[in-house]
Amino acid sequence: GARKMGCTLHFVDEGCDTGPIIAQSSFDVNSQDTLESVTHRIHEHEHRLYVQVLNWISEGKVKLSGRSVLIS
Repeated sequence: GARKMGCTLHFVDEGCDTGPIIAQSSFDVNSQDTLESVTHRIHEHEHRLYVQVLNWISEGKVKLSGRSVLIS
């Protein structure tokens, strides 16, 4: 019944998926979607987001201040 799906990249901490969020990506789910199509679309979003965030990190654009993420 979800209308939106997506992925979140965050810093790792002691919890499970509880670290400060670096970036998110989402898409609308439509009535023709299946488990396989949604899984494929999530992976597409993850792959794009990983590249973007890794570039930001390698360029020194991502800073962690407490639990806040700053992107310059």
